[in-house]
Amino acid sequence: MPRIIDSRNWSLTHKQWRSAHQCVEHDDVNLLAIGAQIIGVNVAQEIVTAFLAATFSTDPDFRRRVAKLRDMEIAGAKELLGD
Repeated sequence: MPRIIDSRNWSLTHKQWRSAHQCVEHDDVNLLAIGAQIIGVNVAQEIVTAFLAATFSTDPDFRRRVAKLRDMEIAGAKELLGD
């Protein structure tokens, strides 16, 4: 299941690239949404470059947190499907 980061929730600072990078590194995010009316082309390029360059951390804390999220997603899907 995709873990989604929505750039519309960011405060517009000079460090958006860090948020994009950390979302992949810490939360294994694999989908990026950028609001065209909110973020300019240059900043969008910075964000996408950082997002694509990032890799999921091997830190056990991050891995454990993502496993918990996955378990919650699966439980929610089963509940919706009536399983």
